[in-house]
Amino acid sequence: MTLKRVVQYSRIGTKLMMSRTKKETWPISVSFHVTKKCNLKCKHCYAVLDTIKEPELTIEQILSVIDELYNHGTLSIRLLGGEPLVRKELPEIIKKVKSKGMFCELVTNGTLLRKRIGQWPELKKLDSVCVSLDGDKILHDSIRGKGTFNRTIDGMYALIETGIPVRLHGALAADSFADNHEPHKSLAQLSAKYRIPFNIATYCPNPFKNSDDNANRESFKMSSQVYRDLLELKKKGVMITTTKHILEKGVDWFNYTDKYILYGHTDNLPPGHKLCQAGITNCFINSDGGMYSCIPRWAKGLNVIHDGVKESYEYMIKMRKIDNCLLCYNLAQWEYSSFFNFADPRLLFNMSKNIFRLLHHKRH
Repeated sequence: MTLKRVVQYSRIGTKLMMSRTKKETWPISVSFHVTKKCNLKCKHCYAVLDTIKEPELTIEQILSVIDELYNHGTLSIRLLGGEPLVRKELPEIIKKVKSKGMFCELVTNGTLLRKRIGQWPELKKLDSVCVSLDGDKILHDSIRGKGTFNRTIDGMYALIETGIPVRLHGALAADSFADNHEPHKSLAQLSAKYRIPFNIATYCPNPFKNSDDNANRESFKMSSQVYRDLLELKKKGVMITTTKHILEKGVDWFNYTDKYILYGHTDNLPPGHKLCQAGITNCFINSDGGMYSCIPRWAKGLNVIHDGVKESYEYMIKMRKIDNCLLCYNLAQWEYSSFFNFADPRLLFNMSKNIFRLLHHKRH
C-alpha cells in the first residue's frame, strides 16, 4: 500500500469516527447510478431502467451533486449503472470523487473493462472494482447473454494485469441452482485461483410476500444453504468478504421469521440484529437524480436536482419512519449498518482486512 493510500484511508477513518459525534445524520456511503444505459440485458436486474422517463443527469449536475454530498459528510461513492463504463464522462466523475479524497468503487459487468482501461487512465485511480459474475460459464451466459462470461473474465484479467483492485460479486436466486449448478462454489474456485475476494447476494423474487409464496420458499431454502456453504469455505481460507458472524445470521434468519422484510416495533427484530440503516447512513441516487434508501424502495423518493440533495435525504428519512421498516434479508446491508455505527469491532476488523486484501492483490 502506498503512503498516499495510507494517508487517504486514515483521513476517511478519522472522518468516519468524527461523524458519530454529530447529532444530524447523513449518508456516509452513496451508490450513484451514473447512467441507465447498459450493454447487456440481464434477467435478474432489479433496476427496471426502462421505466425511468426523466433524462439522465448531465455531467455538470453529477459533479455538483458529488460536491454537495462531500460537503455534508459523504466519504464513499459507488458508481453503478446500467453499465457505468458506457458513460463517456465516467473519467471526469472518478476524477471528481478522488479529488475529494473519497473512497471510490466501480460496479460493472466487466465486459468493457479491457477496452476502457486502455482508453481511460482515470480507472487506475479507483479504490476497488466490483465485477458481477453469476457462476460458471453456462449459468452466467444464460443470465447475461452468450459470450459474456469470457468477456467478463477477460475484463477481470485486465484489472489484475493493471494492478487495479478487484473483487467479484454474485447475485443468486433459486433458479441459479437449476440443473445442479452451484454458482457460489464456482465463484469460490475463481477466488481461490486468482486470490480475488468475493461475496454473494441472494435475492427474493417477491420481497413483499412471505414463505407462503412458492418462489420465495425456494429462495429462502436456497439462501440458508448457500450461507452454510460459505461459512465452511471461509473456514478453509477462501477470501469471502462477508464477516463470519453475519453469514451465521444469514443461516439463522428463517429460524425466527418466514418474511424477507420485517416491519413494526424493534421487538420484532431477530436476536442479535440492529435496526437497518439504509436511507440513513447509506443510500442510492438514480440516473435521473431520484434518491432512494434501498432496493425494495427503488425509484421511490425525491429528486436531488429538482428538490435538492438535503431535502431528498430528509424526505427519505421521513419515509423510513412512515414505512416503519426494520430490516430485510440483506447481508451486505447488515454489514453496512453495523460498520457505519461501530456496532461490532469484528466488522471494523473485517472491513480493514478486506481493504488490505484489495490493495495488496498480486498480479498474475
